[in-house]
Amino acid sequence: MGRSRFGWTDQPIERGMLVSLTGINRRYHDNPNSEIIYGIRTSWTENDPRCMGAYLGLHEPSQLAGPDNPHLVMAVGNGEMWVVDAGDNIQPGDYLIHPTRPAAR
Repeated sequence: MGRSRFGWTDQPIERGMLVSLTGINRRYHDNPNSEIIYGIRTSWTENDPRCMGAYLGLHEPSQLAGPDNPHLVMAVGNGEMWVVDAGDNIQPGDYLIHPTRPAAR
């Protein structure tokens, strides 16, 4: 099983989309000594060095987002993400990079 990181955003993000770090972070439960909640946004930059991983969804989907209910980002491990067919197969260990064109549906 993969490991998720906490994130926060004020924009809708579809499951599986790559997200990048904004640099504007918060803390879980608004407690300065608790785990970081990373600011995230949809990644739109090719080869973005701030790419964090693939968006999974809210920790508790039936609740509103906030410091007690952060978004989850797949940072390491197996999971689903949107990909673009650029003519090459994806191999284990390949980097998560943003393509030069948006993912097809």
